[in-house]
Amino acid sequence: MRITDIEIENYRAFYGKHHLCLDKDGKNLMIYGENGCGKSSIYTALQDFLKASVVKVDLEENIFIQPSHKNTALIKVDIKESPESSKTISFKLKIADKEIISADKVLLVDANKVKGFFDYRSLLRTHIGYNDKVDVFNILVNNILYNSINRFTNKEIGLEWDEIYDDTFNKRYTVRRHKAIENYLNEKFNPGLKQLLLDIDHDTNTFMNYFGVNVKTSLEFDKVVYKGRRNLSGDHIYI
Repeated sequence: MRITDIEIENYRAFYGKHHLCLDKDGKNLMIYGENGCGKSSIYTALQDFLKASVVKVDLEENIFIQPSHKNTALIKVDIKESPESSKTISFKLKIADKEIISADKVLLVDANKVKGFFDYRSLLRTHIGYNDKVDVFNILVNNILYNSINRFTNKEIGLEWDEIYDDTFNKRYTVRRHKAIENYLNEKFNPGLKQLLLDIDHDTNTFMNYFGVNVKTSLEFDKVVYKGRRNLSGDHIYI
C-alpha cells in the first residue's frame, strides 16, 4: 500500500485546505520543519485516519475557523494498493461521520493492524517512573501492538487483553470463569504475545546490525498469571 496524496482541511494546525503530494519515487519519506508548523498534526491526522477504519474517532478541529465553517474538518487520503498500481482509491474521514465510510476500507483495516505510530511522549514513558527495569507492557499491548494479530487465535492482541482485564476486574468471580481465563492465558494469550515479542527482537537486532551498532536488545516476558478476582500478575515486559 502506498499513500500518494493527503488532503487536510480545518484540522488541528491546518486552517483551510492543504495538500501533501507523495506520488514520488523513493521508499521512505521524512517530514521536517520548525516547531508549530504542523508536523505533529500530520502524524495525528494519519493516526486518526487509520483508526477510523475500525472505530469512531473525534477529529480535533482547528480553533481559528469561522463559525460558518464549523464541523468541516476533513482528512482525505489517496492510496494505491502497490507502487506499480495504476488504480488510486480515495478515502475521506469527515468530522461529522467520525469513521471512514467505504466498501474498500478493508485495505485500511489491514494497514491499521501493522501501523507503527510512536511519538516522543510515548518514548518518554519508557524512562519516567522506573528505578531498575523499564516495563513496556502497557506501551506495547495497549498502544504499539494493540491491533497486531495473535497467530494462536487470529484476534487482535490488544482486544484480547481488554477482554481478559474486563473478565478479571469487572465480572462476577466464579470457579468456571477462573478456569476459563487461566486456560486462555496459558494456551492462547501468553504464547501469542511471546511470538510477537520474538518477532520484534529479531527485526530490531537485524536493523541494529545493519547500521553496525554492537548492541543486542531483547524483550523479557514470562507469562501473565490469573490468581483470582482482580488479581493478575506477570503483566510486565522488560527491556
